[in-house]
Amino acid sequence: MSVITLTTEYKTKGYEVASVKGAVISALNRPEIVDITHEIEPFAYMEAAFVVRSVFERFPEGSIHLVGVDCIKKIEDKYLVVKYKKHYFIGHDNGFFSVLLQGDTAEDIREIGWDYRGTFPMIDVFVPVAVRLYSGQSIGVISRPVEEVKKITLRQVPGVKENELSGRVIHIDSYGNVVTSITREQFEQKRQGRKFVIEVRAFTINRISEQYAYHESGYALRDGDMLALFNSLGLLEIAIYKGRPGLEGGATSLLGLSLEDTIKIVFE
Repeated sequence: MSVITLTTEYKTKGYEVASVKGAVISALNRPEIVDITHEIEPFAYMEAAFVVRSVFERFPEGSIHLVGVDCIKKIEDKYLVVKYKKHYFIGHDNGFFSVLLQGDTAEDIREIGWDYRGTFPMIDVFVPVAVRLYSGQSIGVISRPVEEVKKITLRQVPGVKENELSGRVIHIDSYGNVVTSITREQFEQKRQGRKFVIEVRAFTINRISEQYAYHESGYALRDGDMLALFNSLGLLEIAIYKGRPGLEGGATSLLGLSLEDTIKIVFE
């Protein structure tokens, strides 16, 4: 059975998340609704795409993913329904879909075909489309096919040389750990067995941990130690062992890192 997931920048303090859920529940008989997260930074569609791409295949095929991040559009922009890997994604074509697909081909791309200029598209546009899909109805009468999603060009990472590998911060988790765009495959391909230094602001790391509690050499980390590892998604992550934002401090606060900041690895 398919589910409806919600990913937004609304947080949970206000009325928005409850309003969206209420609209869905009022239109459907006991729908299955799952919150992916409501803690995306405002307008951070790249972070939203990273989070959704990381988890959507854990849900049943046919699931419908509503994305309410930077979704107030200009007149020339589009709201889209994209079918990808037998899942449906509904959102603003602001670059989110380009990052979600990462060059893959979508099975279907459709523009939601009415002129909307209101202030709450999650309820007024996305929910009605999700309801039709969840009910097994066609969305052909309220949408039209388009050839492609909006392509975005990521801001270039400076200083890329033969002995360097650079990436950007694409996500900061609740522990303050920093996830980068650098993959294990890119790292190993560039490394070729060489020693390396990961440059993080004024700090450096010269080893990779296999777990959050141990370095690759096997000795245990102490509270507050800085580490780098490749997480379950195969992405380079910078962390502070048992660091907590606002207390001992997470990597983002102690190292002064924010979304889209540069992380560089220099090889000997």
